[in-house]
Amino acid sequence: MEVQDNSRVKPRRGKAGDSARSHQHNPKSADYSSSQVECKAYFVRLRGLRQIREMSKQTPKQEPKEETAGAASFRPVGLSISSFFYALSGVYYLVYPLVAADTSVWPLYVIGGASLLGSFGVFKTARWGLWLGLLLFPLQIVAPAFTLLMVLSYPGVWQQPIAIAFVASLFVLMFFASLTFLLVLDKRRSFN
Repeated sequence: MEVQDNSRVKPRRGKAGDSARSHQHNPKSADYSSSQVECKAYFVRLRGLRQIREMSKQTPKQEPKEETAGAASFRPVGLSISSFFYALSGVYYLVYPLVAADTSVWPLYVIGGASLLGSFGVFKTARWGLWLGLLLFPLQIVAPAFTLLMVLSYPGVWQQPIAIAFVASLFVLMFFASLTFLLVLDKRRSFN
């Protein structure tokens, strides 16, 4: 009996279907086509990585001035509220001496004028507005607190409605001064 060695048998090339079947059964041709695909995919990935590296080395394009100007004009809501409260307290400090008919309290005029100026600076988000707003905090706390201590020392203050309204307005002033200080301090990076 004769044993045939099938390892060296070449596939027959006959019909079109025959050749397709022979490539499927031939392990060498299947390895060659898959390694060719893998090699091609490797070079495509390599080319993509090179493009990414080149793009990262390029300097980014600068934005047009119109876009940056629109972003710079954006003002946080907290600063708008602070600006409003500074203006309101400034008007209070300027009007109170006129209503009370006491012109000897000239420091209230100074605090009122500085509060209005600080309101404008905070509204424009200017650096000097930040500093003026932060420096106004102690003045806007000490003045009402000192006045509150003086008013409460009088007997019978709680029976007069005008005195009660005045004391309430001093508490409101101190609350707004604290609120504006915290809002301005929180948004300090928004100032130019």
